[in-house]
Amino acid sequence: MDAGVSGAKDSRPELNRLMEDAHKHRFGTVVVWKFDRFARSVSHLLRALETFKSQGIEFISFSEQMDTGTPTWRKIDARTSLPHASPARQPAARR
Repeated sequence: MDAGVSGAKDSRPELNRLMEDAHKHRFGTVVVWKFDRFARSVSHLLRALETFKSQGIEFISFSEQMDTGTPTWRKIDARTSLPHASPARQPAARR
């Protein structure tokens, strides 16, 4: 968690550390409550999912009931199944 850093930014200290650790294979799964708590745009989420996929890391979102480690998810094209992240940014921008 990045205390005092806007979640609207693609570059945040703890997120940057997470992505660096992903490249170093320090974990096998990323678990989030909701997409919009991890990424505030579809493009940012897709980039992160591609990184995780290339590193063999599973991504689980409890609220959206998505687990990239399941056979069902592997059959789904990520670009057509992630409509949730983009609209989440709009309410945050109004605050």
